[in-house]
Amino acid sequence: MLTSINESAAGAPWSRAVVLGCLPTWRARRALAYVEENLDARITVADVARRANMSASHFSRGFKRTFGVTVHAYVMRRRVEAAKGLMMETSATLSDIAIRCGLSDQSHMTRWFRRVVGVTPASWRRTQPMSEQGCQQAGG
Repeated sequence: MLTSINESAAGAPWSRAVVLGCLPTWRARRALAYVEENLDARITVADVARRANMSASHFSRGFKRTFGVTVHAYVMRRRVEAAKGLMMETSATLSDIAIRCGLSDQSHMTRWFRRVVGVTPASWRRTQPMSEQGCQQAGG
């Protein structure tokens, strides 16, 4: 939805699109950058809101209106995407990947992975071709 804000601003006679309830583009970018930089650590709504110079409650409403999901759901989906990347690029164990992606353990990753992707991480990994780097790490 961030691009739709930018696109609407391009054709408008004013310099910025004001969409009621949505985050301004600069705040949305700051928030997403903070999430990306800290995927491997604990991320709270208050931390992300601080980065956007907003209260947690106001930020939460704006984030959901802008992106269509809660901050927590967005963070968890990004962690699942990061885990998918690591599963394709490395031969690391699922428990190691879970920790590297900021999830508490393999079980936590499995629950969220199934919720987002529809299958368990192990099932998904078996169906994916491994990258050359992952093959070299697996084969030595």
